[in-house]
Amino acid sequence: MAHVLLCTPAFPASEADVDCAPAMMQLVDALRRRGGVEITVVATQYPFRHGTYQWNGITVHACDGRNMALRKPLALLRGIRFADAIIRQDRTRHVHAFWMGDAALVAHRAALRHGLPHSVTLMGRDARDGRRWWNLLKGRSSPHVIALCERQAMHFERMSGGPADAVIPFGLPIEALHTVRPPFAHDVLFCGSMYAVKRPLLFIEVLRRVAALRPVRAVMVGHGPLAPVRRALAGMPVGAEVQLLGAVTRAQVLELMRCTRVLLHTASYEGQCFAFDEAAAMGMRIVSTAVGSARPDHWWSVADDADGLTAALIEQLDAPVAAPSRILHPLDQSVDAYARLMLGV
Repeated sequence: MAHVLLCTPAFPASEADVDCAPAMMQLVDALRRRGGVEITVVATQYPFRHGTYQWNGITVHACDGRNMALRKPLALLRGIRFADAIIRQDRTRHVHAFWMGDAALVAHRAALRHGLPHSVTLMGRDARDGRRWWNLLKGRSSPHVIALCERQAMHFERMSGGPADAVIPFGLPIEALHTVRPPFAHDVLFCGSMYAVKRPLLFIEVLRRVAALRPVRAVMVGHGPLAPVRRALAGMPVGAEVQLLGAVTRAQVLELMRCTRVLLHTASYEGQCFAFDEAAAMGMRIVSTAVGSARPDHWWSVADDADGLTAALIEQLDAPVAAPSRILHPLDQSVDAYARLMLGV
């Protein structure tokens, strides 16, 4: 059985921790269940403890960096020591990192020291803003770089001066399709953090414009600073009914997707934006900016400013209610692509 070492800044603290990087978790677990591979994980920052534990039959070594600058050097050292010990003990075939950051540096050093092939998956803004990390990784033994979508690959090429080696989206299992939906409780959903890159205030401005023309029911979910959002929601037109829920679990997000008509996604940047995959699987219509894997269709409108998003949202709200569930990126295709990369099969 082939052995693969995965390095990542964050990994679930237990099997009950289902909200930590769910797209990555589905891929890792599906790769394990595919058979023929043994996986060991080094997690540099999360969970917030130092030690070794089991997750769905996978051994995880936690370095307890806690995303704190003062703790990162020790976490990096622990990660390097874990990686060296793992590779000496197992017949490792490939070393892979998620995110081009400290975990990729651990993977890079381990691969070079032991003469192993290695790769890194760009997860988000690291494709655009990761020049400092790329300068540490590039050279005669640069990692094989994987982007999650073509737009992210384009950002990486602009940043690095060279193309990504492959584009492999995170996938959803076919079982994610829901053929029966409850009655719509909401018209529009905001799903993402409340930080500036997701542009919640642009969402509210679009909602304000729509509500001036027609009644609209919306719900906003996501962690982050809520005070600016509450201020922006003050004085909304009478036709707007907006629930601000803050941080919720992934299960709650999926349930909201099932009972909401349109996902309005206003971010200025995304990696893949797995929320698109989840919304499509739940049968939602989508209005979004041109980020991540966004692609226009009769059920998906793409626009770049408040005017365009407003017109697109009205169009999608006026469209027939029934929107079939779709799997944008099947999980089995993602697993097969990673198996070819890591195992040559």
